[in-house]
Amino acid sequence: DNGLKARIDFPSQNLAYDDYPNANLLKVAFEDASGNFDTVKVRFNLSEDSYLDKITNYPSPFASRTTFLIDLHSGQGLSAQISVYSIMGNLVRRINTELHVGKNHVEWDGLDQFGNPLPSDHYFYSVAISIEGTVRREFKSGKTIKSGN
Repeated sequence: DNGLKARIDFPSQNLAYDDYPNANLLKVAFEDASGNFDTVKVRFNLSEDSYLDKITNYPSPFASRTTFLIDLHSGQGLSAQISVYSIMGNLVRRINTELHVGKNHVEWDGLDQFGNPLPSDHYFYSVAISIEGTVRREFKSGKTIKSGN
């Protein structure tokens, strides 16, 4: 591994969804600095549903801030609301964010909804995803620990 990476972004509105299995073909041709040429072809499906692969946070425990890592494997027109709850079940913070397919990083500064520092404690979180205005509750949730301020 020489550390070289590439990213391909393309609009998904012209792609086929569930009704047409393996209807989408991604063909990538590349050439290295020495003139070596190769082509890779990948057939894939898309789903109109949005699916969270996982949601975690790091670091945990955290002192002042933590990052939620949200893996999303399909969907378009997505936004999310992360709700953070105290151990007593009280909502302490809502974080609204836009999502894309792949890994999403969302930072929480450890503050409540009013910008006040929260005490060291256990906190729980859940995610609600909105697909083009329709809210879909995902059952992905977790626990994080705030230690020291």
